[in-house]
Amino acid sequence: MANNKVTIIGAGNVGSTIAYTLNFCHYIHQIALIDLPGKMEKIESEILDITHGLPLRCSGKLYAGDYPDCRDSKIIIIAAGRNRLESESRIDLLSVNAHIISDVVTNIAPFYKDSIVILITNPNDMLAHMVHEIGVFPYSKFFATGCILDSSRFISQMVQKLQLKNQDIKGYVAGEHGEMQFILWSHLKLKNKAVNEYCQINNIVWNDEIMDDIQSKTKSYGSDIIKGKAFTNYGIASCVLFLVDSIINDIEIIVSICCEMMGEFDIVNVAMSLPTIINGNGIRERVIHGYTKKEVNQLYNIASYLKQKMHKHTRKIVY
Repeated sequence: MANNKVTIIGAGNVGSTIAYTLNFCHYIHQIALIDLPGKMEKIESEILDITHGLPLRCSGKLYAGDYPDCRDSKIIIIAAGRNRLESESRIDLLSVNAHIISDVVTNIAPFYKDSIVILITNPNDMLAHMVHEIGVFPYSKFFATGCILDSSRFISQMVQKLQLKNQDIKGYVAGEHGEMQFILWSHLKLKNKAVNEYCQINNIVWNDEIMDDIQSKTKSYGSDIIKGKAFTNYGIASCVLFLVDSIINDIEIIVSICCEMMGEFDIVNVAMSLPTIINGNGIRERVIHGYTKKEVNQLYNIASYLKQKMHKHTRKIVY
């Protein structure tokens, strides 16, 4: 029987919530939770809190681990790093989190075999590019969560606005997990119909003003949540569960995740989110058909923006 083990690096609000969420999954046999040596008391307290509440539901083992646990892990989740403050953008975290993630990847490297590695830390796109450049993980085995959470937030809005079910909607946010993100209206399907067709059939008002409002709210949800509770954790944990379920059970899904651009739309040397097919082996392929000219131009602009920001903020950082 496969050893469906997951190692989570970073026991903060996000890492601990992911550990709690994955602990409900009967197909996960072991969960190792790793953080800095000085945070062992924090890790042990999180583990006690989680396991005390789930004695009848836990089928696996949650324990305080260390980097050698990466050796036999099916999935490695990197959630280490500092959270942003209400007054900060994700990019403001680049300098400090680049050092942290560089150290994490260096510590994983001696024990890495063929695990699928998922990066959650912000700024997600820039750090994904940095990890790709370090070169420890094969292309198909490494990606960042990117715009999967933004896509989920978008779908949540559409569900409420149109009184549909989650499964009735297929939609994606692309580009940057940040200010430059945009909704791929060209890929939005409502009950397998294009949005304009669906709204026309059902006499629903649909126009640019409504679309702009949905785009604006989707982009601001993260900041709004941080303003109210200082961090986000449940939404991203649910998204990670969706990814882990796909990988461990080899279920092919399309999600807007972030990985290195390998010439899609002639874009290279930057990581961005696009709808991507993943399965038990990691990344299968990126979905690059059906985009409007405007959407492709947005991708070009985001690529240029991210490259400029990385050059400005990382000139003094040595990986």
